[in-house]
Amino acid sequence: MLEQLDTQIQKNEGGSLPHITYKIKSKCIKDLNTKIKTIKLLEISIVVNPYDLGLSNAFLVITNAQITKEQNKLDIKI
Repeated sequence: MLEQLDTQIQKNEGGSLPHITYKIKSKCIKDLNTKIKTIKLLEISIVVNPYDLGLSNAFLVITNAQITKEQNKLDIKI
């Protein structure tokens, strides 16, 4: 009788361990996925915007006359 009881306890303990291990692994994988999402959000927020640097689009509105004037001032021959 005691041998049967020991066998049942061992089966139950052995049967529950993989379930516990699965839950622990599942939680780790969930945390890992959360960290990856957080890293992606941080990468997106780090992107530099020219407007943040104070450059705006002023350098895009330069006329040909202004370019020639700057070239003459710097003695650049093209």
